[in-house]
Amino acid sequence: MRPLVHTPYFWWLVGATVLMAIIFTILKNIRMPRSLSGFRPGGQRVSFAFSGRDGEAYYSAPEGSFRMYLEFGGGNVVVIISVPTPQNWVAETGIPLERRESVLRFIGQEAITTQNAGRGSFGIGDDAILIYGQ
Repeated sequence: MRPLVHTPYFWWLVGATVLMAIIFTILKNIRMPRSLSGFRPGGQRVSFAFSGRDGEAYYSAPEGSFRMYLEFGGGNVVVIISVPTPQNWVAETGIPLERRESVLRFIGQEAITTQNAGRGSFGIGDDAILIYGQ
């Protein structure tokens, strides 16, 4: 009886395994669809990372980027995202103050779409975005 490595089936199996590993690596490195990654035309992007009861949101666009602290809320509030106040906006984000409202609306809508299955609403305050479950 021949050793297994001398059979054509062994080498066919090795080739198939290597090919599958290459395909898996390529698929793993392909960017996620826009609706999942928070990327939109114009270069705006927001991502969310949770660690227990709190986490971080990261907004980036060609005009500037910044990180925000977030935590789970209580009652009707699902998540509280801390944002720079209007007084600190330009210094902390590098984004013009005139764009603050549209940037925060984008972040709020993306939080609902990607983190709450498109359900709920949000409210924007001076220092926070509140994400409501219903």
